[in-house]
Amino acid sequence: ITCSEHCLQKYLKMTQRISMRFQEYHIQQNEALAAKAGLLSQPR
Repeated sequence: ITCSEHCLQKYLKMTQRISMRFQEYHIQQNEALAAKAGLLSQPR
């Protein structure tokens, strides 16, 4: 492995981890929004 290959692998692993966390965050946000929307629309 050359230096550039090593750096590229580290970068790819990092971006994968970030995108996974970003997806989890989005799912949580969507669930929170859905819960709020559900609470707001029930009383009517």
